[in-house]
Amino acid sequence: MEETDMLVSNGLMNILEEGSEEYQLIKNGFLRGMGFMGHVTNVMAIHKNNVSSSLARQARFDSFMIFSKAVATKCGGDPNNVMRYAWYGSSLHNLKDIVSLGFQNDHYHHHDHHQSHGVGVTLFSSKFSIDSAMCTREDESGLRHVMLCRVITGKMEAVAGGSKQSHPSSTHYDTGVDDISSPTRHIIWPAFINSHIHPDYIEGKIPRELWIRDVRSIVGDALLHQVISESSSVNVQFP
Repeated sequence: MEETDMLVSNGLMNILEEGSEEYQLIKNGFLRGMGFMGHVTNVMAIHKNNVSSSLARQARFDSFMIFSKAVATKCGGDPNNVMRYAWYGSSLHNLKDIVSLGFQNDHYHHHDHHQSHGVGVTLFSSKFSIDSAMCTREDESGLRHVMLCRVITGKMEAVAGGSKQSHPSSTHYDTGVDDISSPTRHIIWPAFINSHIHPDYIEGKIPRELWIRDVRSIVGDALLHQVISESSSVNVQFP
């Protein structure tokens, strides 16, 4: 039994209907963030976190919402203004563990292509799903998987590439980003990885014809992000 099937059979996740508005919204948002790779990527399935499957999981979600209200109060605004959707890519095994048990220290990204912006869990802006896709690994069926999460970003601070920062520089800040004006990466500090991130969906996909990593090695980061930015000029609003 595949690991996504196990999540469904255990009641931890539900399969979204392909024709549903929710499915189409998430699929189209992901493909838009893939830029010119969108037309060679197939979304095979989307699974939704079933937070009501147990008291513990419901409590984790309730705790996340309480933290969002607390951060919003600190920042003087609405909870919706301190939360964003962001993508996290890894192996399916890691994503299953995250849905089941939460984030751990070994879920930090350490890939060669990933320039560190501090120590913590790195998620990628909803408009840059291609970056999360580059952190994935094929499962036994040849599929790659990404996770769409709700993230409490609060007051963000810029963190330089190569930094070893592992906590806010002051109580004024909550999370880190690579670029304040147009963030691609969101860095959630170790102390907040389970209070400020809630996994909502796991999406399985197949990139065809071209490998994302090969494209990046050929055109480089600057051109890749320029092309994606131009094709992702419309903000994606997830449910």
